[in-house]
Amino acid sequence: MDITKTYVPNIIAVVPQDNLVIKVAFADGTVKLHDVKPYLKKFKVFEQLLDQELFSKASPGECGLGVVWNDTIDISPYDIWEAGIPIA
Repeated sequence: MDITKTYVPNIIAVVPQDNLVIKVAFADGTVKLHDVKPYLKKFKVFEQLLDQELFSKASPGECGLGVVWNDTIDISPYDIWEAGIPIA
């Protein structure tokens, strides 16, 4: 998929859930659940999120462009938009 043609609204809120899932609210009113566990297998740095205190610090990135935990761990808004599960 060509992400240059995909409009993704800014992220306005992130709420950590149980089992390494985040609930992400977008500026257009869309809310999605996104499972972070697959990132642990792909990227070693994500293993830090097994620390519940760090995982609970999930927040929107600068200007709503992604979800961040610290200076080294973040997830693209496009990943969340495409792979997240929409909820009402």
